[in-house]
Amino acid sequence: MSNMCKRKNYTAWCQECATSYFKKNFTKWTSGNRKIDETQTNSKILEDFIEWIPYEQLEDIKKVSYGGFGTIYSAYWTQGPLYMDLIGFKRVGRIHVALKSGISSEHLEELQMHIKCCTKLNSYSYNAHGKNGSSPIIRCYGLTKCHKSKNDKEYMLVIQFAENSDLRKYLSKNFYQMRWLEDKMSILANIANGLKIIHNEGLTHLDLHCGNILIDNDRSCVSDFGLSRPFDHKDSTTCKQIFGVVPFIAPEIFENKLFSPKSDVYSFGIIMWIFTSGILPFHNRKYNEELATEIYYGARPQIIHGTPPCFVDLMQRCWDPKPEKRPTSSEIYDTICSWYYLKNYKEFRAFDKILLSQNKQDIENQVVQSTPNSSRRNNSYHSCIIDNSYHSCRIDLRRISTFSRVQDSDQVNLEIP
Repeated sequence: MSNMCKRKNYTAWCQECATSYFKKNFTKWTSGNRKIDETQTNSKILEDFIEWIPYEQLEDIKKVSYGGFGTIYSAYWTQGPLYMDLIGFKRVGRIHVALKSGISSEHLEELQMHIKCCTKLNSYSYNAHGKNGSSPIIRCYGLTKCHKSKNDKEYMLVIQFAENSDLRKYLSKNFYQMRWLEDKMSILANIANGLKIIHNEGLTHLDLHCGNILIDNDRSCVSDFGLSRPFDHKDSTTCKQIFGVVPFIAPEIFENKLFSPKSDVYSFGIIMWIFTSGILPFHNRKYNEELATEIYYGARPQIIHGTPPCFVDLMQRCWDPKPEKRPTSSEIYDTICSWYYLKNYKEFRAFDKILLSQNKQDIENQVVQSTPNSSRRNNSYHSCIIDNSYHSCRIDLRRISTFSRVQDSDQVNLEIP
């Protein structure tokens, strides 16, 4: 029973108490946008709650990085998340958070979709006292707006801060000390579990790559749901341009086909390959429409010597050109867990020895030798067509079709590993 309204309540959240609380304090917290405010007053359960956070409650704000859709900042939220017990509302207290800019109120439908995805997934990263659990989904605390910003229509997401940065940086630092079962399978199982949760909620991620996998105290979390959509969202079939990091985009997307959970599975297969190599796929190529065309025609990263056969089999199934032949995220998670719980113990132990005997140059040589000479690009693996950085960018599907016609007429033979 809630001591505030004296009504029976079997959860850690009372909607009537919450609505009353927010209305009494409306002038202190309102976002100035009715639709955004309603995400708080309409929350039926604790996990649905996306809070409006006054910018004045954020301090020690420092720029960390930038992505294809905005800038990431480190900050401290002085109040911390709200939660409710039988006595009333309480705050967790000062916590470390990340701020993500680039969310505009001019595209309110997109903003509402983003919030909806966050509220669906927050239940997996929330406990009764407002603290982070062991979820494979990064937690979204709420929204804020920087009053100092030149664009007064731009909002910022306030999300869980990952202490160990993203997967790309983590692997760059730790790859040659990682063992198959204890390290790699643990991280991959968590990513697969996060993907399974997203798909079970009727969503697709649409932008899964190493930069959107965050490592928090050696635990991987799926993040950045800015592009996430329900399976049947109308935008999936009408867009002439797509966003993403080219090697992680499923080939059917380049044909302007419907996004599906199997598109995310393809991206997961590419992430698996990075765990075998320690470097980015097609790392000596520009991430542009030309590479997208080659991927559409079947180009995949070279299989690295010293990769366990069972791992190769699952990875290749994930990046199969036909979506219907790819496994589901649930199947991937179950398979990796079976490896993790020693089903293939001896096999992975044997390949640990092979991996430890290799160095970075050995692996890079394998990848370079598998790349067609005619299309090599030195030192350009950070490139994309917008800003020459390893982040999601815009791909024009019309240019891909132009490349396709050229390749068809010239009968270019791609060297596909």
